[in-house]
Amino acid sequence: MGCGGDDNSGSNSSAKLESCKQVCDKSVNCPISFGADACKQICDLHSQASAACQDALKAVSDCQLKQADICADTGCDSESTAYNTA
Repeated sequence: MGCGGDDNSGSNSSAKLESCKQVCDKSVNCPISFGADACKQICDLHSQASAACQDALKAVSDCQLKQADICADTGCDSESTAYNTA
């Protein structure tokens, strides 16, 4: 995981992780892909992360979903930085 914490204080984590799982589904054909199932397992690991970490993951996932080319991995630098420091 990019952000840390295991205080399990995230409220409604499944809703926060849904964007991450949508990214998994949309990026399955990208050149660098874990596959949808493995990717979703990584999303699910965040259910044990802090609320701040989950919020940061949701922000980066929401940003990725808005990109014209989800495989390009551009346009979400500030969200990715926030996620990596959460």
